[in-house]
Amino acid sequence: MTDEFVKVIEYEYAVKYLEYMGVEPSTKMIAELLKHTPLSKCTLESGWSNTGWLADVLYIYPKKKNPKTFQTNFEWLKQQMDPGKQLNAQ
Repeated sequence: MTDEFVKVIEYEYAVKYLEYMGVEPSTKMIAELLKHTPLSKCTLESGWSNTGWLADVLYIYPKKKNPKTFQTNFEWLKQQMDPGKQLNAQ
């Protein structure tokens, strides 16, 4: 992934976030948002919007509570693999 591609994603994230909040996405507001809520502090998840092998949607969660990470999912899976335990939804 190139720096230019990351900048495009960052810009789109900022514009969509500001529009969602009802704020005009001006250059100043985009810079302010990225200063306080940078993409690096967001939870990113890929997804599929159509049938295909490659993910074609990127979900960005700026303030997601209890984000699922590889480690938390792995710990949950290990607990579920206990032979005496029934599989539970997370």
